[in-house]
Amino acid sequence: MKYQPKFKITDPKTKEEKLICELTKDLHEVQKAFVRLNQSCTNNEIFITLRDASLGFAGQTITGLLELMLDNSEKFFFLKECQDIFNCYIQQASENIK
Repeated sequence: MKYQPKFKITDPKTKEEKLICELTKDLHEVQKAFVRLNQSCTNNEIFITLRDASLGFAGQTITGLLELMLDNSEKFFFLKECQDIFNCYIQQASENIK
């Protein structure tokens, strides 16, 4: 379990990067549909709902993957990798607003 993801996915090269792009594109389409269906909501309500849903989906995915893992000794490392990946996305996003 030494997956080393690349976080600049604007120009995917590896099969993992391409899969990540496809999955996030599908989630983005769901988010756009949510906005279209909830135009009576304020921008803040939509933003908070999409943020919480995205984070909830990520959390549920991590929890589900943990349940699939047979080797309990790998679970801590998996969670640490997830944390590192998430922190990389936050770092990348913060660099884009400077």
